[in-house]
Amino acid sequence: MWREADGKRKGSIVAIEPHSGEILAFVSSPTFDPNDLIGDKRAEGFKKLLNDPDKPLFVRPIQAQYPPGSVFKVVSALIAQEMGEITGYTVLNCQGGYRYGRNRYMGCTHVHGPINLSQSIQTSCNTYYGHIYSAILEGGDVLPSQQLSGGKR
Repeated sequence: MWREADGKRKGSIVAIEPHSGEILAFVSSPTFDPNDLIGDKRAEGFKKLLNDPDKPLFVRPIQAQYPPGSVFKVVSALIAQEMGEITGYTVLNCQGGYRYGRNRYMGCTHVHGPINLSQSIQTSCNTYYGHIYSAILEGGDVLPSQQLSGGKR
């Protein structure tokens, strides 16, 4: 998850070989020069790193808390496509959230309006995926009537 602030990238990347579990990449940013922690000025260098507002000593891949939900959204979209519930062109209307069960509500970060699959991934639209989860779990023609185009209908 990358976030740019003041021209500096903050975030982490971990790439894992799915068959073996081998870690192929383990990146935390921002970084620091380890040479700042050796020699006569190591205490000064360490203090500087500790007080740096960008927190370069923070090992983001193992210390940060990133929500895993977006990963499940991509997998769910693939499953729904495989099941024939949606296509890459399916457009649904995001009204800011998704109602399910008995008065349960899953809010969305924005009111996106009509949104297609690609846009839903880019914006991590909860409403789009609420409908997708329902289609996967309940099967059949359960996508809302406001489906605008490109679906299985």
